[in-house]
Amino acid sequence: MRALILLLLLAVSTPALADDMAGTFGFGWGPVRENDSAINYKAIKLGYRVSEHVQLIAGAITGGSHYITPYQKYDYDTDWYGVNYLEVEQYLVGGIGIVKLTRQTRHLTSPYQFVLSFGAHYGPWTAAYQHLSNGHTGGQNYGEDMLIFSYGF
Repeated sequence: MRALILLLLLAVSTPALADDMAGTFGFGWGPVRENDSAINYKAIKLGYRVSEHVQLIAGAITGGSHYITPYQKYDYDTDWYGVNYLEVEQYLVGGIGIVKLTRQTRHLTSPYQFVLSFGAHYGPWTAAYQHLSNGHTGGQNYGEDMLIFSYGF
């Protein structure tokens, strides 16, 4: 949650640049699918466009605590912040970026993760598939898959 607050502070304090997309802020929510096909987590994502193609992003995965035994708990909750390069063409949107986790989890095993996304948008609304992964740069590489629905303003 600290990453979400940090992004909000950055968005408020960053001056908008001269192009049309700069200064837009977006909020998204969606389900998270683990590598075992379980969909029982949710993702929250915030984004702030500092230029036409560059977006500051922050997000969180919540609701992912599982008890293996009464005394052993796996916690899948984490949050992240980073930068994303966006390409928007008519009704399509795609992005690639890098994020820093505030806490590693069982499926996100490296402190830095790549984020890939693609989807469709219409006006201020976007539906996009997003994948967080370390790209086999260290540790295991389960990753997280999310379907994010967002609104930009």
